[in-house]
Amino acid sequence: MSKEQFKSILLVFLLSLSVYQVGQLWFEDLSGHNFFYHVIVQRLEGYKKNQPTERHSLNKPHKVVVYFGDSEKEFVVLSNTRGEAAEFQKIAQDVLKVTMQRGEYTGSFSLNPEKGDGMASLWKFPGVILDYRFSFPFTSLPWELGIKSLSYGKEIGSFDQIWLLVNQKTQGAEYQAFFINQQEQMAHQVVWKVEQPKEPLMELMKQLESKQFWTYSSSKKDGLSKFEKNVFLPVNTQESYVNQVVFLENPILEDGEINEELLEEMLNPFFENYTLKWMIKKENNRYVYGDDGIIIKYFPEGIIEYSNQTIQGKKGEMSLEEGYQVAKTFLNRDQQLTRQEYDLVSYEKTADGYYFYFDYSFYDFPYIISENIKEELGINYPIEIWVQNYQVKVYRRWIMEQKHLSIYFKEMQDTYTAAYDRLARRLTTAQKQAPIQDLFLGYYQENIGENPQLSWIFSIDDQWYYERVK
Repeated sequence: MSKEQFKSILLVFLLSLSVYQVGQLWFEDLSGHNFFYHVIVQRLEGYKKNQPTERHSLNKPHKVVVYFGDSEKEFVVLSNTRGEAAEFQKIAQDVLKVTMQRGEYTGSFSLNPEKGDGMASLWKFPGVILDYRFSFPFTSLPWELGIKSLSYGKEIGSFDQIWLLVNQKTQGAEYQAFFINQQEQMAHQVVWKVEQPKEPLMELMKQLESKQFWTYSSSKKDGLSKFEKNVFLPVNTQESYVNQVVFLENPILEDGEINEELLEEMLNPFFENYTLKWMIKKENNRYVYGDDGIIIKYFPEGIIEYSNQTIQGKKGEMSLEEGYQVAKTFLNRDQQLTRQEYDLVSYEKTADGYYFYFDYSFYDFPYIISENIKEELGINYPIEIWVQNYQVKVYRRWIMEQKHLSIYFKEMQDTYTAAYDRLARRLTTAQKQAPIQDLFLGYYQENIGENPQLSWIFSIDDQWYYERVK
């Protein structure tokens, strides 16, 4: 071997050894001390952390209503707090899943009384009603139930109520699923006939009949023309016991002062490595926390605002379901929020993502804030989250929780008709003639610093009115 050949072989060996040693420095021995390695790993881990590991229910109903078809106890609205609603929803969705897969789409019909008596189809048989706060695209339902897309999905479009009725026959049963869009006053029907049905749904309804619940009537079934859509109205609310006042507090305030330790404890889960975050305390109890990609601000009114300065990951248009999974996975990092009841009440699609909006709720009643509070806080809902490119871009929340006081129930001496009579004194003649678009009970807060009061909440002529329960 010549001297030149030996030098060439030695050079190749040394180069190979150098590459190996550099690899060791980057990925093994000195990885814990390499800044760039840390940055790469944090980015990868952060992206993985944003990816959903469980499926979160987008189609959670605002109300689960049982229809008995009995004149004495027609409708019962089940409790989310006590867990009955979740049990009925699970069984109803199991039946609905099979009905959608094996049933036949029989078409649509109008619920407008001027175009026929389509509503009568809904009163024939007992069943369960899933009532939503806003319209969902039907395409989200097969995804949620874990089944393939259905050919008739385009016919249905969107819905805000599902009626699942059971026609029990001498031999077999017929399940009728109605997907209802109340704004368009249209219903779409799917029918599944089965010879040997299992009856967990009807069995659960029979067990429920013997229990004590608030009973409700249907505005459309009772022919109440004052109501624009079908509203479930509480019957005999007098002599019922309710917690009329909810006492709320900012959980990080102690004697009017911010507990910085509690504030950091709440915000730390939002950072990939909270030990590397920095903090700036500004005037008037404003705090700013951050790292190389995340900024979180705390405002003295009790607002936290998270913003992601660097969006990584795969690009492409998200579906509604994908965006919601990212949002809910992120919300689980808010430890204080996990102790609260809250519900999705609206969403908005933008050119580059989705906004999701949530309300708190207490004792099964939604919590509503006034326009004054919205303007003062700079928010439209207590919880707002913007998902972009499969990651959370912005998250805002008004932090609060219920004070640990003895639950104070007292007898309710009020009805919705009495509440409307009081409200009517403040309405114009035109407003009195306008139909009631919606009506429900909720906790309404007029000003910051006050406690929310249980109120009758009316929607009339696209305006909201609040009448405190007596």
